[in-house]
Amino acid sequence: MSLMMAFTTHQDHGSGASSRFLHGVTRGSFSYLAAMIVLAELLRTGNLLFAFAAALAAALVVQGSIQAHDTLMKRTRVFVPSDEMCSQSV
Repeated sequence: MSLMMAFTTHQDHGSGASSRFLHGVTRGSFSYLAAMIVLAELLRTGNLLFAFAAALAAALVVQGSIQAHDTLMKRTRVFVPSDEMCSQSV
């Protein structure tokens, strides 16, 4: 499903939009994975409310961590001029 949506996004809005879409889907998959692992382990206890609440909490923590990491990386990017740029300015 995601590949079909990425293909359509690429046709309508170009490669940059398709790349951003797939990046977002990949990031979201990590929180889904965390929620399903927690849910699978806690469903054995028989307490459904606790299992789903813990799975939701795990997904939110993972998604928040990924979002915080991406935001931090965007803020701390440092522009390093290439050798070409240094030779042109002289």
